[in-house]
This record gives sequence, C-alpha cells and structure tokens, in this order.
Amino acid sequence: LAEGEHNVTPELVGFLAIFYTLAIDGLRISVLHTSLKGEESATVKADLFHALSDLSSTLVALAGYASASLNIFIGDTLAALTLCVLIFYLSLKMVYRTSLDLSDAVPKSIFNRVKASIQTHPNIKHFDNLRMRRVGDKIFVDVDITIPQELSVKEADLIASDLQKKIQDTIGKSEVSVKLKPSPQQPTLIDRIYHVAGKVDGVRGVHKVVLTDVGSAQHLTLHVEVDLNLPTDRAHEIAEEVERRLIEEVSGIGSVTVHIEPAQERIKAYEIDDKDMAESIKEIVKANRFVKKVEDVKMYGDDKRMYVDIRCVLKDNLTVEEAHAVATEIERKIVEKYQRLDVTLHIETESDSK
Repeated sequence: LAEGEHNVTPELVGFLAIFYTLAIDGLRISVLHTSLKGEESATVKADLFHALSDLSSTLVALAGYASASLNIFIGDTLAALTLCVLIFYLSLKMVYRTSLDLSDAVPKSIFNRVKASIQTHPNIKHFDNLRMRRVGDKIFVDVDITIPQELSVKEADLIASDLQKKIQDTIGKSEVSVKLKPSPQQPTLIDRIYHVAGKVDGVRGVHKVVLTDVGSAQHLTLHVEVDLNLPTDRAHEIAEEVERRLIEEVSGIGSVTVHIEPAQERIKAYEIDDKDMAESIKEIVKANRFVKKVEDVKMYGDDKRMYVDIRCVLKDNLTVEEAHAVATEIERKIVEKYQRLDVTLHIETESDSK
C-alpha cells in the first residue's frame, strides 16, 4: 500500500467489526487478569499474553483501516511494524517467565526484596543460607538468622513470626521457614541498653546513648523516639518507663535521663540535579587537607529541606575522633554556605577504598 494505485474503500461495517473484536479482546484480558490475582498460573499467563497480542493486532488493524480512510496508506505499514516489535517483546517476556516457572527459580528482584526485608529488621544481627524456590504459585523461603543472646524464647519467637509476616507481605503467597541462632558475641553494656529501652511499648527508636562515670556510679543519657502525634503526658509516661526499666534491668547504672524526640517518618523526596551546586560542595570537601578524594555527591529534597549524601576518602592514620572532627568541620562549612541543606558525610580511609 506504500506505492502505486490504491483501491481501498473503508466502510462503516469494517470499523464495526474491528470495535467488536476490540471488545472481545478487552473482555478476555479483564477475565484473565482477574484470574491471575487469585492464583498465579503459567497457563493463564500464556493466555493473557496471547490476548494482549490479539488486542495489539486489532489495534494495528484499526490504525491501518483508519489511516486508509484518510488516504494515509503508509500508516498501515508503520502499524504492522510496531506490532512486530510488540509481539517480539511479549514473546521474549513469556519465554523468560515460563523458564523461571519450569526451573522453580525465583526472579532476582524478588530475592533482593526478601533480602532487604531481613536486613532492615532491627533485631536481626546477621543472616545467612537464604534459599528461595518457587513451587507452582507459592514461593518457599528458608533463612538462618542470628539474634542477640539476651533475648528470651518468647522474644525470639516473636522476631521469627514478625520476619515471616514481613516477608509474606513483601512477596505475597509464600511459606517462610526461619531458623534462629544466638549471636556468638556477648552483648556489651551499650547493646543491653539499646535492647531494654527498645522493648518499652511506644518506643520507636533509640539513639545518642552516653554513659558517664559520676563518682562511683554511672549516669546514662539517651534519646528516645516516639510517635510524633502522641500527647505530651503519654510521651512522658514512656520516658519514665524507659528510665525505670533501665535501672532495674541493667546493673551498674545509677541514674537515667531520657530525652524524648518525635520519630522520623519516611520522607518522600525527589532527586536534585544541580551540577553547579554539587561541584561547589565537592570543592568545599576537597579543600580540607585530610581529604584524599570525593567519590560521590548525591542530592535530593522535599518541600521543607534539601539533603546531600557525600562519600569521601580521608588520608590514613587518623583516629576515629580525628576523622569525626574532620567530618563535623566539613559539614559545618557546607551548611554555612547552604543553610537549608541536611548533610550526611560518609568517610572512608585510603586502604578501605582500594
């Protein structure tokens, strides 16, 4: 149809036939998609892809028929080429998914989501032997996790149950088996403080724990995060309960002072692509004599603030205290120039970056 004489005369009956076919294809896709929500099946998936390819063919026919009615005969050729590409893509996708179903393999994206669920659990120190396989429409997950020694059997069981639910919420229909192992390391006094404070009902997080020797006793200060919508009297009750538990359950502590803070919610941010600003921040970091190189500057923000994450390499032979002082000084200089920035500096040594 691209060249020469054209004797095509599109009529209304042709359009009616095409729209009728579109309705049938749409109904098939709707029914098959609904079936997949209840139970995944390789056969239903294949039929769904078949229905999608039929719908695409009908749309191509509509495009060609409509363009012919407007005397644009090249449209039919272009639509057919587009259909070829689409069917080729759907075929490859179907082959990939079917091969996973036949081999009981699990897509890497699902494996990574399960791995992230385990890594972000606050009471799991380490995990290994993560194994996953698909049998039919169900995914089986086996994992060994290491938990603190000081936990009771009931607490350990709650962690396992919580992890199972977290994984099932992440990947859907699944069966999760969790094997518990005690941590080989004895918990430090600070670990014990975090554990006891974190168990108190209403506590969302614990940080900035400082132990100070005052005479023959130890004074403890810590920051506790609670729900930002709690009334003040309820937050005060939580602080008092944390203080009471720590004095009762952690030996050697003479007094406790708790500072209450609102828990940080997850922030919805957008990436900031400001090359001039990023370069300016790099120059500030590199100006410090202890900085060997700047590896990365990532900027993002929300409606209230802007955030910058910086990875840089410091020269060797610095103590932790000295490295912290360098990081603090760099952050101060950046904030002096960009007041709305919230700066996080990740430091490495030359030997770490090799």
